[in-house]
Amino acid sequence: MQLSKSVDEKINQLGARSRDAHKTLEFLYSQPIIDAQRLSKVIGKNPQSAYKLIRILEDLEIITEITGAQRNRMYLFKDYLTRIIHQGYKLSFFLRVWFYILYNRLIFLS
Repeated sequence: MQLSKSVDEKINQLGARSRDAHKTLEFLYSQPIIDAQRLSKVIGKNPQSAYKLIRILEDLEIITEITGAQRNRMYLFKDYLTRIIHQGYKLSFFLRVWFYILYNRLIFLS
């Protein structure tokens, strides 16, 4: 998959943080939305480390903040979600509608 290759190339340039970024990426391929508390559990580090990694992943344009809030922010693996919607993966009707709403909300917030 070309998406995973391009994302891996970005992550491999992170040096010491690349291991945590790869753990995050594995999680995002199964659940494309994450918050800092969940990320801290995924990488096994404190919330401050999770927030630093979130900033890095946002700078690399791997994740995008979707809530517009100051607290309890949620982040989306936008390119993955876009690929799911546009490539027609077999999803239940409910999931397709949910992804469509998230995708349109993201475009509106951008």
